[in-house]
Amino acid sequence: MALLLQPRLHLPPLWFTRVLLVGLLALIVFSFGFVQQAQQRRSVILYNGKPNAQNYMSIVTQLLRQSRQRIWLMQYVIRLDVEQKSGPVHALCKELIQAAARGVDVRVCVEHSRREGTYPGPDNSAVVAYLRDRGVIVHEDELDVRTHAKALLIDETSIVGSHNWTYSALTSNRELSVLSEAPEVVDGLEEAFRSVEGWGL
Repeated sequence: MALLLQPRLHLPPLWFTRVLLVGLLALIVFSFGFVQQAQQRRSVILYNGKPNAQNYMSIVTQLLRQSRQRIWLMQYVIRLDVEQKSGPVHALCKELIQAAARGVDVRVCVEHSRREGTYPGPDNSAVVAYLRDRGVIVHEDELDVRTHAKALLIDETSIVGSHNWTYSALTSNRELSVLSEAPEVVDGLEEAFRSVEGWGL
């Protein structure tokens, strides 16, 4: 009885196997880097209350101290008692001054104190003078625009929410802000800052 011939197995050429392995390795490395990068982009809810990992004051203070390139701040009101020399608002302003002293691009935009009419703006004149005298660039917004934003851009980290820089907002109010490192959010916030008259760049 004749034996059936076994089919011959044709192995792929060596060069093809090498190309396939290199491609597979590149895909693994790319996928790992993409996942790692996505994990590094934080999105965090910041709020007040008992000490916690998402406390606004703690997180912002840490970011201000670690800043290397820029700190751009937009606030409706910064209620600073220049005589008190203590408290959360004074502490944050101190971080701005120290960052400017070490060469960080520190800029602040606040609601104009000289606005008139039915709804006059808050009195930011004290903090404007205080920060300017200590090397921080401060813009008072245009008289025909009401700045009600509460936003921070620290290097490539954005924070947007309800926190004014006042004692009550930083200690006892129920306030919420969102920290994001997503590039599209950072870019959008940067564009909003650049829309302020006189911001430059």
